[in-house]
Amino acid sequence: MFDGIKKWFGQLSEPVQKEKAVLQKFSAKYQDCDKVRLHLIFYGKVQGVGFRYRSTMLANELGLTGWVKNLADGTVEMQVQGSTRAIDKLVEELSDNQFIKIDKIDDQKICINNSERKFEMAN
Repeated sequence: MFDGIKKWFGQLSEPVQKEKAVLQKFSAKYQDCDKVRLHLIFYGKVQGVGFRYRSTMLANELGLTGWVKNLADGTVEMQVQGSTRAIDKLVEELSDNQFIKIDKIDDQKICINNSERKFEMAN
């Protein structure tokens, strides 16, 4: 399991125990991959709190590529590519932010994009 996700689990209150199981499945799916591209949808308090800006800054620092954008339903969509360790660190850092509250992450592994060179905000 990703270390950042493990740390995040320890900070969850009783009402979000369901989300723990969802995120455990998320991290366990990809722990053996060297490089992966994931399509992620983040639920919770993720808009109007600097989520896209923080994601972009952290992802570029971690050498990840992809993009992040707000969706009309209040969620945030992200495609992120790189090592599972770096993606884990990204999720850990986002969840450690005092303004961001991630309740759930939907994930799907997708094809790697070798032409991408950086991580950016799509909107």
